Amino acid sequence: MRARTLLLATLLALLQGAGARADVVTLTNGRTVSGTIVSEDEQQVVVKTPDGRVTLPRRLIESIARQGKGETLLAMARERANAGAHEDAERLYEQAAADPDPAVARRAREELAAVRARREQARAHTPAPSTPMPLPPEAQGEPLEGQTLQDDLDRARHALEKGDAARARRLLENLVAASPEDAALRYLLGRACELARADGPAREAYQAALGPAFRRDGRPTAWLGELARRSVAGDALTPDSPGVGPAWRRAESPRFAIYHPFDRVEPWFTEEPEAALRDVLERLKVQERELKLSGRIQVVIYGTADDYQRAEHMTLAGGHAQELRAPDGRLKMIRTYPERTLYRRTYRHEVAHVVLADIAPGLPGWANEGAATFTEPLRSRAVLRQAVVGRQRAGQLPELLAFMRGEVPRGATLEDVRAYYGQAAVLFEALVQLCDDSPRKALNACRRIGREGPERGLPSAGLSRTELQQAFDRIAADRSVPPDEQ
Repeated sequence: MRARTLLLATLLALLQGAGARADVVTLTNGRTVSGTIVSEDEQQVVVKTPDGRVTLPRRLIESIARQGKGETLLAMARERANAGAHEDAERLYEQAAADPDPAVARRAREELAAVRARREQARAHTPAPSTPMPLPPEAQGEPLEGQTLQDDLDRARHALEKGDAARARRLLENLVAASPEDAALRYLLGRACELARADGPAREAYQAALGPAFRRDGRPTAWLGELARRSVAGDALTPDSPGVGPAWRRAESPRFAIYHPFDRVEPWFTEEPEAALRDVLERLKVQERELKLSGRIQVVIYGTADDYQRAEHMTLAGGHAQELRAPDGRLKMIRTYPERTLYRRTYRHEVAHVVLADIAPGLPGWANEGAATFTEPLRSRAVLRQAVVGRQRAGQLPELLAFMRGEVPRGATLEDVRAYYGQAAVLFEALVQLCDDSPRKALNACRRIGREGPERGLPSAGLSRTELQQAFDRIAADRSVPPDEQ
């Protein structure tokens, strides 16, 4: 920023030394380059501009206009405004507004007022990022666009959301200079550079966000970026963390990054989570555009069930989904291990949790598990239905109202866990049937039941407790298998 200001001052001095003359070069593509022509011959023209010397081949030049200093200042101000360098543009407009030519001065004042009005309007209408991220209090520097550095941070994050890599990078480079120790800013700068296809600067930013241990790390840029995102989202990375040590490998698909310890994988390895996502969206009748995906969903596949249980402190589970709050949105993760139902059942279940977090936040626990199980193949749900029927016959199945009030624990044995998930799945499917076979209406009813309790939530959702119990019993006893699952 200081170098650019010095360059601008140098050009203004050159203009003043040149008296009332300066130059505007019009190119054959319609673009103009304003400044001072410092040399020219039959092959090329060299123009001094606020960004430095520009060498233009004669074959690309349509015409050259030798203008007065005020006209040139106006042209340069417009170029700087179009490039997003608003402070430079305003200084050039102010210089042009002092021109002795009244027409030039009037246009400069009018355009300066319009530029300032547009900036104020942009400040007022730039949406706040979905997750707040305050700057550290010790951040010191001059804002480029906003009234404060915090304003610039909000705009940089919004630019990232909209895919405006150039604007995000410019703002974030200034913010990193103002607070060089902030890992989150370094990560966001890496995102902007990666979005702009600047691989080298992106790697440097991610490595700085991760710390000295990653300074010479040779992993691909996307891998470093995902580790940096986990780190700044609060996942304390150690040499034993998934994806960090030398035993870990990475595979990717359009929406997933899969970390695993296997020496080689077949193509279906990356196709399965994508297929699971398609199945879940179809089953829940959800459009992909409704999802709030920021970066790939990170999947960690441990080598064995023991590795998973030891690292994640989870028992009686095939996997689990989680969300972390990252500076650029919610980081979605799935952690699991290979077993015979991973690709048929576990992937669908955990991907469903990722989808439900976006389309139906705030679901009660039983509804979250019931809706996720609802997306599994019927054969896996049939096993759970058998557990429900067994508990019904033994008189041990919890009463539906108590279940919906959250009074029933998940259980500490495999039989208890199957009964819990079975009751949740059958209950959700019963709600879907009573809600005109609409999973979305059933999810809305579940959220209402969670907020108001089943005694009030069921009637307010237009549902009858008696009809719900009848639908539940009918589904639990159903042994049919659709033709596509035979």
